[in-house]
Amino acid sequence: MAVIVLQGLVKYDFDHHPIIMPAWQWCLFAPQYVTFPNCSFICGASRSDFSVPKRVYNRAYATLRFSAVKLDPLKITCALGLPPDHFHRDGEPRLRRLRSGQVKEYSPYRGGMRSMSSEKWVQSPRLAVHIDWLLHEIEPKTDAVRQLLAEGIVADFFCFSSGSKATPPSLPRAIRARAAALGIEIVIDHYGPSEAEQPTV
Repeated sequence: MAVIVLQGLVKYDFDHHPIIMPAWQWCLFAPQYVTFPNCSFICGASRSDFSVPKRVYNRAYATLRFSAVKLDPLKITCALGLPPDHFHRDGEPRLRRLRSGQVKEYSPYRGGMRSMSSEKWVQSPRLAVHIDWLLHEIEPKTDAVRQLLAEGIVADFFCFSSGSKATPPSLPRAIRARAAALGIEIVIDHYGPSEAEQPTV
């Protein structure tokens, strides 16, 4: 049950008429009186009386990858009807444009891959939210996914995570069960506080 004690906490207009504000506006105008999760308002409490937990994980995204030695990325796109964020074929040149504008060539790709990522579409530091978004995209295509896997194509959710803990974030059982039902493994590439954030593709 929410507890509201607004002793002396009344907002007035210019004519000194009292204004009744909904609870969410008190969260904006008088956050020092708000405590969560009960949304209680306590008269006389200071901002220091309410501790806000420090965010443990600060960045995350997930990528659904399909790969095979001689993979044709177009086949995946036609089967799923979803746009890719990256694709390459076996032996294709690996080119990167540096911040200076210079183009650098690395060793050619070994094997083919086609991927779609949550990075541009989901704004959350919680990895489970990113995987959930990809699952909602791919679950209507379950039959197509199973057919691709039956042909020897490998699929996984390759996940990037970083935060103040050395251990990767845990995932809800429901998320893991949904991925398992599709036959797709979840791989987490996590970076702790002492590691540079250099996610690999």
